[in-house]
Amino acid sequence: MKELSSLDLKFLAHEFQVLINAKVEQIYQSREEFIIQFHIPNKGKTYLRLIAGTLVYMARAKGVMPERPPSFCLYMRRQLKNARLRIVEQLGFERVLHLVFETKDKRFNLYFEILSKGNIVLCNEENIVLSATSYQEWKDRSIKRGKSYTPPSRDVDITTDYVASLAQTLKGSDKESVVKSLAIDFGLGGKYSEELCTRAGIDKSIKPGSLSEKEVLDLVGHVKGFINSDPSPRVILKHDSPVDIVPVPLSVYKDELSKDFDSFNNALDSVYTAQIHEAQITQTKKVSDSRLSRVQVIINEQEQRIRGLEKAEKENQKKGEVIYENYPKVKEILDEINNQKKEHSLKEIAVILKKNKVIKSLDEATGDVVIEL
Repeated sequence: MKELSSLDLKFLAHEFQVLINAKVEQIYQSREEFIIQFHIPNKGKTYLRLIAGTLVYMARAKGVMPERPPSFCLYMRRQLKNARLRIVEQLGFERVLHLVFETKDKRFNLYFEILSKGNIVLCNEENIVLSATSYQEWKDRSIKRGKSYTPPSRDVDITTDYVASLAQTLKGSDKESVVKSLAIDFGLGGKYSEELCTRAGIDKSIKPGSLSEKEVLDLVGHVKGFINSDPSPRVILKHDSPVDIVPVPLSVYKDELSKDFDSFNNALDSVYTAQIHEAQITQTKKVSDSRLSRVQVIINEQEQRIRGLEKAEKENQKKGEVIYENYPKVKEILDEINNQKKEHSLKEIAVILKKNKVIKSLDEATGDVVIEL
């Protein structure tokens, strides 16, 4: 699954503006996913789908969600159901999406942190943490209930800082290579950092301090142009299967097949909603197979019982026919035993009857007789 970079989120945050004034209809949560179901005026239903620490996009389907949602989800429903989304934005050039909701009497700040293992943080209007999927503490910030929310930040913001400031950061970076400085100091990630080195004609492995002033300014200029370029989203294909989804063309994929989309979100949705449907089909088949298996077990047990009853019926019928055919002999034995009971105990009768070859045994406790016909 694609892991969103800060640049990816920048393009998505712009496309998410269609959600402004949308109404929260429902909220869902599974172990790895968090979904807000919106109703957009004059457009209809859509789902904002967050996959922990990895991805956020607007989906056409929500997939199968647990019947009993986690307590965090229930709390979010109580706070945000029927609220209106008023603001959706990326915080600086960080992998954090900020949403502002408004109810009749309250405003809430919701933060999707798409980094590390991911986090969802709900704050009040004063940005005090009300709840989160994970309470954490780092060297420079913490997320704790009742404390002010502090987002992650870096020394530079390539979306707002001037070229001269960015050039100074790049030139003075302590990273071992230019590509690592772009990826870490500027927050561009590895793939886009390599792309920028290629576009600027700079060896990605050299140290930032080895760059000339011209090379630094040229590279930073490419950075500025790259993050502000017009989107041209596409799904990269290999053997007809998606291998990547990008908001702009990349030289590394120039020889690969691709499919163009009108928005980066729709490119993501085309791939991951299909996966939702496949997962639903698989889950439905598993449930169906499980139910069918249970029914088949019951059928097999019933068939086995019927066969047992049919066998017992045949055996009992045969026994009855034998008894009927030998009724005089059986009656004679029973009469003899009854007569002997008048003067002898069952133990004595058992000894007497041993002379009769037809009688095999007499139970001295119960009086049951076994005879061979």
